[in-house]
Amino acid sequence: MFIASPRRLAAVTAGGLASAALTVASFGAPAQAADSVITIDKTFNYECEPIITLGSDSASLGQHPIEVRAQSTIPSVAYAGQTLAATPTTITLHMSDNLWLANKALTHVANAVDGSSTDSTLGLSLDGAAPNWVPIDGLSVKDAPIPVGAENDVTPPTPWLIPTAGMVRAVAIPADAAGKDITLHMPQQFTAQALIKGGWVYGDNMEPEYVNVSTDMTCVIDQADDTLLDNPVPIEEPTATTLSASATPAAYGASSTVAVNVSGGATGPVEVLEGNTVLARGTVTNGAGSVKLPATLAAGTHNLTVRYPEAWGFLPSTGSTSVTVSKASASIASAKVTPKKVKAKKKAPKVTVSVAAPAGATGAVTVTLKGKTVGTGAVVNGTATIKLKKFKKAGKQTLTVAYAGDANVSGATTTVKVKVVK
Repeated sequence: MFIASPRRLAAVTAGGLASAALTVASFGAPAQAADSVITIDKTFNYECEPIITLGSDSASLGQHPIEVRAQSTIPSVAYAGQTLAATPTTITLHMSDNLWLANKALTHVANAVDGSSTDSTLGLSLDGAAPNWVPIDGLSVKDAPIPVGAENDVTPPTPWLIPTAGMVRAVAIPADAAGKDITLHMPQQFTAQALIKGGWVYGDNMEPEYVNVSTDMTCVIDQADDTLLDNPVPIEEPTATTLSASATPAAYGASSTVAVNVSGGATGPVEVLEGNTVLARGTVTNGAGSVKLPATLAAGTHNLTVRYPEAWGFLPSTGSTSVTVSKASASIASAKVTPKKVKAKKKAPKVTVSVAAPAGATGAVTVTLKGKTVGTGAVVNGTATIKLKKFKKAGKQTLTVAYAGDANVSGATTTVKVKVVK
């Protein structure tokens, strides 16, 4: 029990709550072109009853008007069987000067507020039927600052704003709704909860004690018209599409490009698959786009499926194409014999071979002398080291170094000389 609580609560009740402005933003569909959306900006009147609690004491501040300003966008046309995507929403509560002054008198130096609403909604109605109330999930704020004024101030030095953020859930439009209209509605009632933090009152021992003040507010609309739109949004059938695609050939290690065309001037994502595996994704804009395939696509012929999933205003479509990936060219960047001079029948030299090829190339390197194999080795990370057989005769010998290539890389050949002495 706080000694000063009843007196301060009574003072706040007498002072009352003058008015507040509540702003709702960003309810709508997936991103649309500027000329295909309706901007909503409309103000509504609500009657609200705040109830504040301090310690074990609570009091109603009575009924007070607030203005709720709704700002949003919605597509100028909606489509049957499709979904308005979940959309981030911001609600900003502009607290009145009277409430700021009451808070100052009650809590002295409260400097932050947490706020939330668990039942805020927007309504979607088809052809005047009862609205489907769509929740705004997670609508809340943490540590919104409260302006701190001078001791004798009766108005805040800056507006007291409590911004909250949430997400309007996705809305599925019925598949049989073509030919109907959408209207949007403000809620008939909502509640809000707040925790005013950092203030203090005099406790039982007449010493300042820091407290949190809880506020619960119920608001009911105070006007007949609750619609957000001046004109309803028509619902049409989405446009059917067809898809065509073609691919440019490429060598292993380079990217092939798939050109995609979708009828109807469609815009949205596309994906390229081989079997059930998605190889790459891209977009089409106004019906055209391209997708780069991975440079690691194996050499050979690949049969591809190109898919345009459903996008806003357009139905899905699928096409097919094929791409031929040839083997990449390789070269032997260097082939070095160590030591450069060896004794016949006594010293076995080594050949270190560096292969220039796309990353990940494998395969064998074979060294021959006059058609006979004198050593082999495997390419690892672009290099092979081959220990040769001992030479039987002295003289300058010419070795042929052959890289065999692998499934994705062609072979290459070079020669290297070694001096054999007695």
